[in-house]
Amino acid sequence: MRYRLKPTEKFKSDFRRLKMEHPEMIPELKEAFQELIDEGTLPSGYVPHVLGNRGGLYNGRMDAHIWEGRVDVVLVYQPHASQPSILLLRCGTHGELFQGGFHER
Repeated sequence: MRYRLKPTEKFKSDFRRLKMEHPEMIPELKEAFQELIDEGTLPSGYVPHVLGNRGGLYNGRMDAHIWEGRVDVVLVYQPHASQPSILLLRCGTHGELFQGGFHER
């Protein structure tokens, strides 16, 4: 079964910014997208896990890490419970997404 990826507007904005600031990450991120399309999940090398920090904005969503060199990009996504689709919520460095480093431009 193939899964459909549905990026949010925020994800699209994050991805555009990531392409400019960390273009070296794009091939690895696209490989992760292909895994999600083909399998609906990511292999353990991406360390996929459910977010559950106290008071966290993305609790219950999935988080995975895409590494390339020294940059650790976090992909936040939500598989649909009954449909073959995956909502892409955010992507960026850990600091940008979870420590307030991302500022609206």
